[in-house]
Amino acid sequence: MNEHNKLDGSNYANWKFKMLTLLEAQSALQIVNGDELKPATRSATILNWEKREKRARTMLKMSVKDFIISHIREGKSANEIWGILKELYEMKN
Repeated sequence: MNEHNKLDGSNYANWKFKMLTLLEAQSALQIVNGDELKPATRSATILNWEKREKRARTMLKMSVKDFIISHIREGKSANEIWGILKELYEMKN
């Protein structure tokens, strides 16, 4: 993701739209929004889930400007990082 497209706080709505599109294309959207939890048993399914979760975490971390990294650095999961960014930047009604 180039610098122009990275989240800087003022572009949250457009960034969110683009990220949701990318995450959906990577079959990771349900993991990020918390609708698909990690499978309980060790199997090929869990390995696939872990791969998609890691991909989503990486995409989120790499899609923000440097000054935002301190807010998400300790995020343990893609869902947690998504929640932090949503809490910080989504407009409250």
